[in-house]
Amino acid sequence: MVARSSSALVFSKGVRPKNQDFDDTNFYACRFARPKAVLIRRADGFDQEITGRIKLAGDYAAFELHSVVPAGCACSGAIEVRSMRSGKRVAYGDAYLGTVPETAEAFYSEVTSFVLTATGTVAWIGKGTEYQTAAGPSSLPPDYTVAISNGTAMPTPADQGPDIAPRYLKRLSGGINWLRGGEVKTAAF
Repeated sequence: MVARSSSALVFSKGVRPKNQDFDDTNFYACRFARPKAVLIRRADGFDQEITGRIKLAGDYAAFELHSVVPAGCACSGAIEVRSMRSGKRVAYGDAYLGTVPETAEAFYSEVTSFVLTATGTVAWIGKGTEYQTAAGPSSLPPDYTVAISNGTAMPTPADQGPDIAPRYLKRLSGGINWLRGGEVKTAAF
C-alpha cells in the first residue's frame, strides 16, 4: 500500500515486461465503497514514473511524476490526477510553468507541494532550477510557480517568482494560500 484515505487506497504491483531484466510498477486504486482494483498508472519503463507522493480526495488520486531521459541527463516533473472509478486521467500539468531559456535542450523541474480537492481539482508549486544547452549544463537561481488545474483546461499559472515558499501550500474553503516574500497570497480553487 502506498497511500490510504478513509474511503480508498492505492497500492502498487511489480510487473516484468518481456525482454527486460528489471521490474516496472503498476499502480492501482481501490475505493472501499466498491472494492475493485482499478489501474490508475501503468508502468512505462523509462518515461514517466510516480515519485511516491500520492494524495487521495473523493474519487481522485493525485501524484507527482518524473520523466527521466534514459541517459539520465534530464529530469522533469509533472502532476497528474486520475479517477479512482475509471482510471482515466482528469488533470495533468508540468511541474514548472515559468519561462525556460530558448536555448534549453533539457530542463529540470519538480513539484515541491500539492493539494487535491474531492472534485479532482489540483494546485501545486513547481520549482525550475537547471537546464541543459548545447554548451553544457547551466544553473538558474530557483524559481517557483503556483498552478491550478481543474481538469477541463490547461493548467492556470497563479503566481511566479523566486521568493515563493516551496512547501507552503494550503487548501482553504474555495481557495488556496501560499507565501510569497513573507506575504500570504490567495487564489480561487
